[in-house]
Amino acid sequence: MLYEHWEGVEADGTPNDLFLPADSPRHAELTVGLTLVWSVEASSRDEAMARYHDHMGWDRYMPMED
Repeated sequence: MLYEHWEGVEADGTPNDLFLPADSPRHAELTVGLTLVWSVEASSRDEAMARYHDHMGWDRYMPMED
């Protein structure tokens, strides 16, 4: 599945970042006014999040417990 990272800035200057599956039902609505900056193909949400954290230079992604 393809996941996408979108960025933008709210009217008040607050950064707006969004990371979601490309086939999300609300994709078009959620990405209005944002710019696609990165995408990744992943077999699961956890894999996508791990790669996103690496891309962003953040600490290692730790999946939430069920």
